[in-house]
Amino acid sequence: MFTRSRRRDFLAALLGAQALTSLSACVDDNRVPDGDLLDPGMTLGHRLRELHRTGPFVPPAMAADAPVFDAIVVGGGVAGLAAVRRLRAAGLTQVQLIELDDRLGGTARHGESPVTRFPWGAHYVTAPLADDTLTIGVLDEMGAIEGRDALGHPIISERFGCREPDERLCVDGRFHEGLTPTAAIDAHDEHDLRRFEGIVDELGALVDSAGAPAFALPRARSSRDAALLGLDRLSFREFLLQQGLTSPHLHWLCDYAVRDDDGVDIDEASAWAGLFYFCARRRPGVEERGVVTWPEGNGALVTTLARHLPLQPLVDQAVVDVRAGDDGGAVVTVLDRAGALRALPARHVVMATPRFVAARLVEPLRRAPPVWLASFSTSAWVTANVHLRERPKDMGLSFAWDTVALDSATPYGASLGYVNATHQQGRDHGPTVWTWYLPLTGRAPDEARRLLHDGDRALWASVCIKDLERMHPGVRQLITRVDIGRFGHAMVRPVPGLFSSGALDAAAAPVGPIHFAHTDLSGMALFEEALFHGTRAAEEILAARGVITPSWLPA
Repeated sequence: MFTRSRRRDFLAALLGAQALTSLSACVDDNRVPDGDLLDPGMTLGHRLRELHRTGPFVPPAMAADAPVFDAIVVGGGVAGLAAVRRLRAAGLTQVQLIELDDRLGGTARHGESPVTRFPWGAHYVTAPLADDTLTIGVLDEMGAIEGRDALGHPIISERFGCREPDERLCVDGRFHEGLTPTAAIDAHDEHDLRRFEGIVDELGALVDSAGAPAFALPRARSSRDAALLGLDRLSFREFLLQQGLTSPHLHWLCDYAVRDDDGVDIDEASAWAGLFYFCARRRPGVEERGVVTWPEGNGALVTTLARHLPLQPLVDQAVVDVRAGDDGGAVVTVLDRAGALRALPARHVVMATPRFVAARLVEPLRRAPPVWLASFSTSAWVTANVHLRERPKDMGLSFAWDTVALDSATPYGASLGYVNATHQQGRDHGPTVWTWYLPLTGRAPDEARRLLHDGDRALWASVCIKDLERMHPGVRQLITRVDIGRFGHAMVRPVPGLFSSGALDAAAAPVGPIHFAHTDLSGMALFEEALFHGTRAAEEILAARGVITPSWLPA
């Protein structure tokens, strides 16, 4: 295996010193291509904060002819769209969705260019097991399911399953298939990897005395057994060390997993959350489930859910206050970009927003902040969409959907590498868009957000390009634009104590006609969890109206 110094010597011998000097000059060229900066909700969100600093908020007078909505859904991410979908399926047509940003999707939003559609955040789901009926329903609606296997698990259409090769790992300038560099690990690594796999298989098969699996998607179907929840008192690294698992590669793999799914590192993640990542999709006799993805990532799922909107959504508008009305319903006050306020009445409201946002907007929570609020924190992320006029020629292996560098080391932490938007289209040559991800882990959330917003587009684009050059020297010369996304509250952080504290259940409890739906309520920012909570909140409303008697959805 080449070290960096040996690789340089090899190139010098092959190309000559003058050519290598020219290549180095290209790599060190710090010019940043043009691009845009995406700051979801930042401007209106800060206006909202200032609005409430001036004193108790007084809603404006309601127009005499204001229509009373069946429900108002605040938040146009997956949870909000899932709530609308379920309400529409039950026959409710006066359902109004309000979204702070200029487009729907939240962290599953997508963009597009003349080259391709591409994700801004979430970019896949794992093929569901038979008991995840909600995810199966959405994928079936998309035509992604072509049958069931002998155990009843859905078979994903080849068109939607991630085409091979799916993953590449770059180690010291060389690319390996998958995320385990078999040629670079030693006997200790192999031993610990096998032992960890055995632990995962055992936990994936475990059911409690009530028949609930130890770990399941959505999380509400997981066992509440006290011994299992005891894992929540440890960090993921502490759990591994207690098991005598010290392999550097295993620790890297576990760290990568929780940074990718949860925006926290191996020292910040609860051991329960870390094991959930590996165990929730495991069942005895079931092969590892593949990835389902699209060029625009989970933006394709957002588009499917948005087809159920019965009314034109109100986008680019901020909800500033939600409170119970005099008639048993609720009143939602909205601020538009022009600064105008208006009050909208509804029989019910679904707050499909992060918990800290709901606590600022819902009047009784703002007046008396609940104790559970302190249990929730969120992670900050930088994402970049990098347009290339052609692919680098230095891989040695064909390009994959997901490419990760084992030795990524930006000044702000290790990146998660990039996904290739044109991979699912079978376009392996020519222009493409890479979506690059950097969670700002290993620091307090407020500090991470300060770093995020102190850095402008040029700084984060430079960090991204330099990180990509570790894998693809000279790639800067192929990049035509870099768009940067700054997500200050990208996802809830599943830190030790969150799952065992009771905060998740307490935060999900409705307040009169106001219901709550967000991935925060699962402690993990997954599509399956957002879909569950949106559906659950909608079914609370339907039950209150006497339309259904919910039985299968846990509280």
